[in-house]
Amino acid sequence: MILASRVSLSLAVGVLGFISVAAVPAQRATPPDGGQSDAIKVYAVFLNTYPGFGRGSQIVIADKTLTFVCGSEGDNGFSIGGCNGLRSNDESPSDRMAIVKRDLPELNASTILAFVSQNEHSVTIHERIPALPTYYYFSDPDLPKGWKYTHLVYFSSVGFNTDHTQALLNVGIFSATDQRDSKGAYFILTKQAGKWVLGASSAIWQM
Repeated sequence: MILASRVSLSLAVGVLGFISVAAVPAQRATPPDGGQSDAIKVYAVFLNTYPGFGRGSQIVIADKTLTFVCGSEGDNGFSIGGCNGLRSNDESPSDRMAIVKRDLPELNASTILAFVSQNEHSVTIHERIPALPTYYYFSDPDLPKGWKYTHLVYFSSVGFNTDHTQALLNVGIFSATDQRDSKGAYFILTKQAGKWVLGASSAIWQM
């Protein structure tokens, strides 16, 4: 496993352990303030334009978001480096945001504040995402017979700047076809001509 930005990481459970979460029905929660419909658009842009995905990708998405929680798997059963994906257990949320700001200097202060606030607790992604790749949520009761996933994806909640022209998102990706493509990173997106565009990233872990 490659360490990113001095974070000591270890996979708490195997990839097959993560997919067991699908057997637990998710309760549909009220989304956080900050524009859930805009967040869904951000998720869609990531799924549609991330270079590691294509139209042939078959994705399972955790519909419980990542958080800054450490010491437990959180509501989504995810644990890496002893935390729920957004930081290492030897750093605070502010420490991690300082690293992200270093890597993404164009990141606005209001975007960072909103991201930290939105990710104190896990929420349920309650809308379908208009994505090109085929996907199912962990909580979807039935998958088509013979359907096999290529990736497991964990999203954070999205932090927006005050005028909703910049967004910050964390994504954890586990590849079922090549473990070396499994990684976690923060991604910045900007709204250009009314559409969200995926930008640079700040890595936190990679297999």
